[in-house]
Amino acid sequence: MDVKDPKVRGLTNKIKIDEETYQNLLSMLNASEEDAIVALTAINNLGGKRNLLQTLFLRKNANCKRELWEEHAKKVIKYHDSYTAMSLRFITYAELFKVIKHMQYTSKEDKEFDIIFYTKRLQDFIHRSLIGFEDVIDSIEINVKLKQHEQ
Repeated sequence: MDVKDPKVRGLTNKIKIDEETYQNLLSMLNASEEDAIVALTAINNLGGKRNLLQTLFLRKNANCKRELWEEHAKKVIKYHDSYTAMSLRFITYAELFKVIKHMQYTSKEDKEFDIIFYTKRLQDFIHRSLIGFEDVIDSIEINVKLKQHEQ
């Protein structure tokens, strides 16, 4: 697949990184350097506005060297830098929420997906942060109820 071909480029702009793809990319980024390079190449080709939140979370949560990101996902790093004022070391949940809040979404479905995607990661973060409190906390649940679409 030649990503410089306008037809292919148009296709990659339509692909949304879903939960399964996110988990697979995260696993690859946390595996060998060779796997990380393959993942970063894919991320670089799928980056851009539609996957901004997912690629920022991958940068935040992966144990992948910044140098590899800069070498193999230059386009995504450049887009992140142009869209946000965050450096890799300071990607916070508050800053990630600002991305959702200020993004100009082209579809309501993408906005809803990003809100749920963000909320799941926030819930996981809170759960990991409260390890050791199992004697008083049974579970942590953040429930997002989306408004019904008008027909």
